[in-house]
Amino acid sequence: MNAMTDILFVRPVADIDPDDTARYGGKATGLARMAAAGIPVPPAFVIGTDGYQAFRDEGGLPEALRAQAMDAIGLLERATGRRFGMGAEASPLLVSVRSGAQISMPGMMDTVLNLGITARGAQRLGHDSGNPAFALDTWLRFWRMFCDIVLDLDGDAIAETLAPELQAVREQGDDAAWQGLERAVLEAVRAEGVEDVQADPHWQLQRAIGAVFESWDSRRARAYRAHHKIDDALGTAVTVQAMVFGNFDARSGSGVAFTRNPNTGARELYGEFLLGRQGEDLVSGSATPVSITEPGAMREAHREELQAHGQRLEKLYRDAVDIEFTVEGDQLYFLQVRPAKRTAQAAVVTAVELVDDRIISPSEALRKVSVEQLKKLLRPSFESAALQAAPILVEGIGASPGHAWGVAVLDADRASERAATGERVVLLRPTTSPQDIRGMLASDAIVTARGGALSHAAVVSRALDVPCVVGCEGIEIDPAAGRFTIGGQVFEEGMALSVDGATGRIYAGHLPIEGGADAGEHIDRLLDWADDVSEANFWTADVGPADVDAALRHATAGLGVVALTDLMIGVGDLARFIEAINDLSRSPEDTTVHRRITELTKAACAPLLAKAAQSPVALRLPNLGSPRAQRMIDTWASLAPRLFLPLGLKGFYMSMLRGIAQALQESGHPRLTVLAPALGDVQELEAFCRAARSADLSSVGVMLQSPSGLFSGEAMTQTGAALWLDIREIIRTFHGYPSALSFGDEVFEDYLADGYLGYNPRTRLGPELRGVLQRLAQSPNAAQVGVECGDGTALSLIEDLYALGLRIFSLPVGAIAGARLGLGQFAAKQAAMKENV
Repeated sequence: MNAMTDILFVRPVADIDPDDTARYGGKATGLARMAAAGIPVPPAFVIGTDGYQAFRDEGGLPEALRAQAMDAIGLLERATGRRFGMGAEASPLLVSVRSGAQISMPGMMDTVLNLGITARGAQRLGHDSGNPAFALDTWLRFWRMFCDIVLDLDGDAIAETLAPELQAVREQGDDAAWQGLERAVLEAVRAEGVEDVQADPHWQLQRAIGAVFESWDSRRARAYRAHHKIDDALGTAVTVQAMVFGNFDARSGSGVAFTRNPNTGARELYGEFLLGRQGEDLVSGSATPVSITEPGAMREAHREELQAHGQRLEKLYRDAVDIEFTVEGDQLYFLQVRPAKRTAQAAVVTAVELVDDRIISPSEALRKVSVEQLKKLLRPSFESAALQAAPILVEGIGASPGHAWGVAVLDADRASERAATGERVVLLRPTTSPQDIRGMLASDAIVTARGGALSHAAVVSRALDVPCVVGCEGIEIDPAAGRFTIGGQVFEEGMALSVDGATGRIYAGHLPIEGGADAGEHIDRLLDWADDVSEANFWTADVGPADVDAALRHATAGLGVVALTDLMIGVGDLARFIEAINDLSRSPEDTTVHRRITELTKAACAPLLAKAAQSPVALRLPNLGSPRAQRMIDTWASLAPRLFLPLGLKGFYMSMLRGIAQALQESGHPRLTVLAPALGDVQELEAFCRAARSADLSSVGVMLQSPSGLFSGEAMTQTGAALWLDIREIIRTFHGYPSALSFGDEVFEDYLADGYLGYNPRTRLGPELRGVLQRLAQSPNAAQVGVECGDGTALSLIEDLYALGLRIFSLPVGAIAGARLGLGQFAAKQAAMKENV
């Protein structure tokens, strides 16, 4: 006996496990859920993915599967009182045949409707409905679809060849006319090379089932699975369901409904209804539907039934759903249900309100919103008051929406170098070309003097989702000289610009950024739940004086790690600060220079401390040995060598400590921590602590930026000092990569693909670095350790750090919400895995 005969390939939908989507697909399991809940669905059966596996192994439909499918058709006949493939002596059973993979994907076979219609069956259908035109439309619709979808022919072209026979049926309507039409369609199909075509519905059903299985291996489906890393071996199910007709009579119709508004997330029935037509017409757009909430669009009893069953389905799916339905005569039928696709705003609102409705828990709500959706919803924008007050510097063509600010850089290589040191950069070019891609990848915004909406700069910026303005003909750019001219006024490279990629307007200076969302209260609640689950604390370093208010509105745990250099830039004293450094290099003991540095430091810190109120602040002193300092100070190579060491000249760091102490005393700010940069030994930290105490500063710490500092980290925590890890710099120095690392992640991905590394250092911790960080994270004083993530740090890397036990993270304002949600999701997933162990 063939083992195939012992396998049950085909099951009535009402008998399957509604949670086994891997075997039966989303369509069939959705029908099973509805049937079990008493929701009216036309009877159906499903061929599981084991049927696909058998089809693939045997190169066709196994005989056992064919026999089981025919037995299942018998079940549909008994459930409906109709007969499959019979003549005019019985009402015909017509079925739809749908693909049913666990994951919907392009390339899978479209649905075939009305399978089972024959010439004599169509005559009986016309008699039963009292509508011969409906019967003819049903027959013709089937053959169009069957030719298109199953036989891979042009269904419309086939239909055009039938014009004389169709006219005969319309005029005469007798059996001879119908038989002539059926012979004509078979001849037209055979003329296209399908010699074995039959009018027998049993043959047609087997061909349709085989076509579903074949579509799993279509070129488009395989490409989609390869891109999304979906296993080719999963296979697809096939769902066969009794037809109901939205075009049966004047009371009938078809529609799609959402249990909540998919655009806003509002609790309201939302959808469309098409009177007197089948669902295919609604999906294809061949007819114009009306809103289901419009008075008279559909019967009130059906709308109320739709609403009531929709609420039941939300509880079953624990989510908002969309429903395909058909009204046939007086009966409402549900044909399909699935979690509803929705906008980013609707995703947030729905997730939160499902918790309010006691359908899901806050932890489940976190999984309803992706980090990408939240980022899209929170796309940063300039603060409205600042934007209205800012004069427009120049205007061009908005080519890629978004708001960003940065220093103007007129050369792509320089833009890449400056961005690699942590600066925000606006690439300002006459035009761009592929040779500029490194700078474009690194820039926060892109502006060109020439070009239009289809220029290289515009196309690339849209792909990168970077704000871009092109065609700024009011700018004359001289990259070689490092300057640009607007309206006769000359500006130097390095000037701060703010760019509106939607309006094409460019503003002088740094306009403060705020998040932009229409679901603010819902976002706040969602992120509060994420924090409750992750127990992580988030700081932000994006706090020049103009950004403090925006940072505080994000309800972060603190402001930091703030660079003193950035505060100097914010108050316009960077040039004077560099001048004092040069003077100190020449005269290390000159007390007048010391006082200048103290005064500059006090002036730079005062605005931040005044605005920070009670929020903790972590302030980092400059590291004159860094690549950023090397770029900023023209005379860097001639500075006194001791200045390049973390505590090289006592007069330098003591002068800054005194200025910070004076600003702190005048502001009354209670929670400031001063960080020494790049320390590598606990002895250095102890010396820095003594110096800070002598300046009346009690809270100090260190910014670890090197392997030596990292290896000393556990000992440093024992001093009571705060530790911040500059994770990007630690990764760079740990691996020995260049200081101006400006290539994109794809370079590492190519490197991995060539087999040189087992992981991308930008997105995952390697085993050696993981081991060192784990010891630090598990030390008794780990609560004092924070991670400074910087722009562009991958969420997967932050997750790795979180998994080690680190809970304090500093990110730019625009990255905080995504990290909060991402870590909440990660923590919830970890908790669920522990519960299931």
